[in-house]
Amino acid sequence: MAMESRVDVCPHHWVIDTPNGPTSTGTCKLCGATQDFVNSLGSVGWEKVTSYGRSLNHMSPPAATKSLHDD
Repeated sequence: MAMESRVDVCPHHWVIDTPNGPTSTGTCKLCGATQDFVNSLGSVGWEKVTSYGRSLNHMSPPAATKSLHDD
């Protein structure tokens, strides 16, 4: 029975260049492989919108409540 040779797979630790355009090049610190990474996800909505149509990121924090220990 012949033994198969094990191919080592790099777990890649990407160091990605500073964004300059739609993509940035990343280089693996471990093996030197390179890959292009997209700098923008386009139409992804990062802000959550409430059922009232207001963004949660722009809402006021809840009013402070008085603690039982406050006099």
